Amino acid sequence: MSTQRKLLNAIAFQGGWFACVIGGTAWALAAAAIFLPIHLALCGTPRREAALMLICAGIGVTLDMTWQYAGLLSFGGAAIGPLPVWLLMLWLLFAATLGQSLSWLHGRLRLAALLGAVFGPASYYAGLALGAAQSGLAHWQVALAMAPAWMALLPLLLWIHKRGIDP
Repeated sequence: MSTQRKLLNAIAFQGGWFACVIGGTAWALAAAAIFLPIHLALCGTPRREAALMLICAGIGVTLDMTWQYAGLLSFGGAAIGPLPVWLLMLWLLFAATLGQSLSWLHGRLRLAALLGAVFGPASYYAGLALGAAQSGLAHWQVALAMAPAWMALLPLLLWIHKRGIDP
């Protein structure tokens, strides 16, 4: 997998992140409709990749539902079930990075744990600051509360993805 492809994957995800967080449902669906088919068409095993993306996104969605039910966060926007559509699309877009722009972390699970503990909560911090989510706590308190979960989540998702591609 080329460096250029990994870079394009990272850029596409960042664009998708902003589309989801700032643009809400309509922009999230548009970003997913553009990015995900291209991602699947370019990967070597599209069915396996799609299944892994659904598994990883499902784990992330479950974590977000847990935080919402616990009262740590609330999310706005048109919802399918307990979470807004834009958040579901965001998890699918994130799952598409696991075998591409984040693939350099496969086998580096300690580093993934450290980066997950920092950048996972930072993403929610930014989402809170942009108004995509709300909390009764200060943004930094939310990020601090999320850090242990993200310390485990990113290595877990990378491990699942790597294991699913190379059983």
